[in-house]
Amino acid sequence: MLESGLPEKDKHAVCQVFDFLPAEKQQRLISNFKILCINIKKINSDIAIEQKILFENFIEDMDELLKNSKTKNISSTAYDDIQFLKSGI
Repeated sequence: MLESGLPEKDKHAVCQVFDFLPAEKQQRLISNFKILCINIKKINSDIAIEQKILFENFIEDMDELLKNSKTKNISSTAYDDIQFLKSGI
């Protein structure tokens, strides 16, 4: 396959689809391969950003829940783990 700089999972997916395309569409894919790679990389970047935001929000929510918890059923280890996760963001 052409040089893409794509992760292996994306290369595999493109190869899988390519084999099922009619010859005309295979040629169009090859002609537009650079654009396809740019779009895939952009989508992967957007997904990574969304994952980071969701994870940060989850950690903040868990931290707030632990702070506001009236019960002592939550161990200090859980709270320490949340603090550790927050420091890694």
